[in-house]
Amino acid sequence: MSGPTEAERVAALQEQAAADYAQAQDPAQQAAARDQLAIARTHGNEQAGTQEGGN
Repeated sequence: MSGPTEAERVAALQEQAAADYAQAQDPAQQAAARDQLAIARTHGNEQAGTQEGGN
């Protein structure tokens, strides 16, 4: 056989989706994502201010 069957591929994708979902529900993971988003927003705001102010 040349590779996994369609059912095996679907099962593997479902397992990966379940693992990704479980990881996303981890409070530490959520906090890290919020922190990263806040840093990105701050950086974006600083860049926008720098460009508009001409400094």
